[in-house]
Amino acid sequence: MVAAVACTASGCVFVQGPPKTITYEFDGSGESTDVYYNTLEERVDRDDLDLGRLASDEKTVTYTLPAGKPWYAGMVVSADYGSEGTVSCRILVDGVVVSSDSDDLIAHCTYSVD
Repeated sequence: MVAAVACTASGCVFVQGPPKTITYEFDGSGESTDVYYNTLEERVDRDDLDLGRLASDEKTVTYTLPAGKPWYAGMVVSADYGSEGTVSCRILVDGVVVSSDSDDLIAHCTYSVD
């Protein structure tokens, strides 16, 4: 957990960090691709996507992580066996890339948010 202790002459207090913006991005050239990721509310399975036909905003998921909440961000992008092209994923925290991967068949992105 990102936190600090602030002390003055009258004592010390625990200070939490601000909320964090978590963004998942996925892309690829496969015609049949599965994407799995977790949000605060659920695990999302999006099957048989044609990534080449999706608009950019359909390949991005953003949510806000409350202040002080630890979280494990995870995402898998997989092309169907025998499909041609590549798949990729990225996880961003507050606009900074913290994990990225690209492959012909499966891309994994994970990050532990403290």
